[in-house]
Formats: sequence, structure tokens, C-alpha cells
Amino acid sequence: MNSSLRAIGVACAVSSLAFGLTGCTPSDAASARLVDNDLVFTFCQAIQAGRIEALVGVEDGDASSYASIWQSDGEGVFSAGDEIILGQDPEGFQTSITFTGFPESQPDEARIVFFVSDLDFEDASEGGIGANFLLDQLSSDYWLHEGGRRSNEACD
Repeated sequence: MNSSLRAIGVACAVSSLAFGLTGCTPSDAASARLVDNDLVFTFCQAIQAGRIEALVGVEDGDASSYASIWQSDGEGVFSAGDEIILGQDPEGFQTSITFTGFPESQPDEARIVFFVSDLDFEDASEGGIGANFLLDQLSSDYWLHEGGRRSNEACD
């Protein structure tokens, strides 16, 4: 996947919460939760994927200010609600950027962005979807939806 497609996806995910837009993913189309010290995320729609990427940055920063903290490449189809664990390759995927932890100092407005790109790398118009969450709002007590809502279910 080329870097311009990634930048567009990250910018879309960042702006979806920052400005309340729903053009990338609806505000409740993705959720994240801490489970046994792992960060688990899910999209509430089926996704055909060739790359999964997690980035960390600051809400007011542009897409280029986000640093990739994990990347996994492969081929797979995820059903709505399938869980993806940060740093653990789903079946059919292989790590290309190893997750070694979050950067040590993060401001309160730090966000994590999950970007899942489509399988067809040769047709960049296929794009991908992204979701972002405030790091300090993630919890093991609830699923945090991209729009900031909290619930007991990942996709409700």
C-alpha cells in the first residue's frame, strides 16, 4: 500500500472523531477494549484486509505526525465483530512492524488509530477503513466505541 493511501486513511480516521464526521466509519462502527492487558479492537462490519496497522499520535496533529507502532500484512476476511489484538497477527498475517509498546510519554489527547486496508494493493481506490480512540479512555470495564460511547458489547 502506498504512503498516500495510508495518509488518507489516517487523516480520515483522525478527522472522524475530531470533527464528528462519519465519512470514514460511522461513529459506532468500531470499538476497542483492554482485555488481559491486551488492546483488542473490532470493526462492526465485514472487512477484506491485506494490512492492519496501529498508529499513535495527537488529535490536533496532522496524519504525518502519527507514528506506526504495529503493522501486520497478509490476506484475510474478518467478519463483523471479529477481534484483532494489538501486536498479535491474525491467521494469514505476518508482522512487518513489531509492537514494542506505546511511546513512554503521551499527552492526554493522544489517540490510537487502527487502519485496515483492503486486500487489493494494486487498486489504491479500494482504500481502507480506520478508527481512532483516545488512549486514556480505553478500559477493561467497557468497550469504547469510536464515537466515545461506552457499552458492554463491542457491536451493539
